[in-house]
Amino acid sequence: MQTDTRETESFDASHDKLWEIIKGCRYGMLTTIEEDGSLRARPMTTVQKEFGGTLWLFAPTHCDAARAVEANEQVCVAYANASKADFMCLSGTASIVTHTAIKEKLWTPMVQAWFPQGPASHDVALIKIDVEGTELAVLEGAMRTISAYRPVLCIEVHTLANLRKVMFVLRHEGYWIIDCLGYSPTYILEPTTVSYLRKAFVHSLWYVRTVFLGGHSSGLAVFIRWYLKRLAQWASTGIWNPTTTR
Repeated sequence: MQTDTRETESFDASHDKLWEIIKGCRYGMLTTIEEDGSLRARPMTTVQKEFGGTLWLFAPTHCDAARAVEANEQVCVAYANASKADFMCLSGTASIVTHTAIKEKLWTPMVQAWFPQGPASHDVALIKIDVEGTELAVLEGAMRTISAYRPVLCIEVHTLANLRKVMFVLRHEGYWIIDCLGYSPTYILEPTTVSYLRKAFVHSLWYVRTVFLGGHSSGLAVFIRWYLKRLAQWASTGIWNPTTTR
């Protein structure tokens, strides 16, 4: 099977624009949500040599930033280069990574100066940030393959705005949402030949459900999430599944 390099070039071009700004700034401001709900920004240095939708930042394992990420994964990183008039703000989900092999791969003399104990130390961690919105660049770059092979798609999307953007990109390919897994959340999409009205009804249910994701943890919100998912699955599959998870 031949690979169409134009898809890869489209994907790479989108990320190259972001990476040019990131590496030109070097320092970024990482904003986390604290336990009391307030926002706190900290200067961090980006040490990676390429960008594919994930940012890596070294930090002490038990520092305030790491604790904030463990308590709330939603973060924002802002970069600014006034001399070039480059300004960028990236939001996404963060996690703490302590695998020695990953730390060694990203280790540099500059990092060694900050953490003389070395990458194998349990006191050194990485803050991994999966930047939201880069899924769209991946999707747009893969449209030729999607059109040709019509695969089932699994796409993690955190906001209603980005979910609508995903569906807009796929508008000519006849895809619809058939399920949503986890609290991330990850949407499962497959091609369909159903009518426009039926597809629009199913998507409206999923769109409304996104309003009750995130910080909504009350009993009523949980029930609404569960019921809307159940209803959307019934509208797409014709099966009313009482075992559907929330």
